[in-house]
Amino acid sequence: MDCLIIYSRDGERRFQTLTTRFIPNMKAVEFTVLSAELPAGHLSQGANQASGSVRELIRQLGIEIIDVLPVRKSVPPDEKRA
Repeated sequence: MDCLIIYSRDGERRFQTLTTRFIPNMKAVEFTVLSAELPAGHLSQGANQASGSVRELIRQLGIEIIDVLPVRKSVPPDEKRA
């Protein structure tokens, strides 16, 4: 399932995509957003500094997850619609 994550950081609206086999859980959404917002290699360091709480790190960075929406893939051109 492809999903569009809508979130804001310090009031600026941002978007990220996530592909999973099934409906994504909140941890997958949080880690996707953090990996997009933190420089490479800082995710594990940042998580340790935030007393082990990913949600606390998200709060400290001023990130608010607004919505997670399923994204429909386009129909291939050779496939007929019903």
